[in-house]
Amino acid sequence: MAPSRKVDTSAHRFAELAVRLVLEVVDGRRPDAQLMTVLTPALVTTFGAARHARTEADSAVVLRTRLQTVDARTAELFGSYARGHRVFAMAGRVVRTPVRGRTRHGWVITTLWLG
Repeated sequence: MAPSRKVDTSAHRFAELAVRLVLEVVDGRRPDAQLMTVLTPALVTTFGAARHARTEADSAVVLRTRLQTVDARTAELFGSYARGHRVFAMAGRVVRTPVRGRTRHGWVITTLWLG
């Protein structure tokens, strides 16, 4: 078994905030333009189109976000979130990017699946 690499703490903080932001956009609580700082352009389009007006009672809440290092620039994202009394899974990939205006934190989600 290969030794596991420690997950970059900035990647973990980014992943938690990014997933929360995505769920808030899908719930209709934030504008989809805010996704441009955390997702690739194709994912911004996908999750912007998935936007629904929801009541406060069925808003999504992140329960757990975990990362597993793939290499120095990449980590696999997995976890769970709840909507009402139901619990759902999520999975994706987080990649280090050059720090620029759009991605000033240095990370972007390139793949994201919400169950």
